[in-house]
Amino acid sequence: MFSDAEKNYFLDASMFMFSLVCMATGIILHLKPSFAMAFLTSVNFKPLHIWTGYLMAGIILLHLLRHVKWISVISRKIWSNKVKVLTLVLTILVTAGVCYFINTSSEIDDKGGRGNFPGERIHGSGDSFGDRGKLSPSN
Repeated sequence: MFSDAEKNYFLDASMFMFSLVCMATGIILHLKPSFAMAFLTSVNFKPLHIWTGYLMAGIILLHLLRHVKWISVISRKIWSNKVKVLTLVLTILVTAGVCYFINTSSEIDDKGGRGNFPGERIHGSGDSFGDRGKLSPSN
């Protein structure tokens, strides 16, 4: 009924849409833009954000399973070239480093957790990364 290319297209389209919704709700939950607060307080974005993240992860898994043969061919090519292996290792290390930095640079909340992002205000604190460059009332 559908060709492999069409199946990939529909799978990728749904992955794109779930990713877009997940990113948008994540940004809304983090930044809480003042121009949209009236609307935002009437809608609970957290379940939408969480479930689109789960659905996106599931679709990514299906996407990877559909491309196992291609991944195996490319992996053999990469592992046979020392420069490409080094590039792969550096990519993994940089990715892990970015994740580590994000996690360790988060401010500790009053419960001892690191649930906040750099720049997110904690209990009205005005001394956060997100306030850098903004004019204070004394300026």
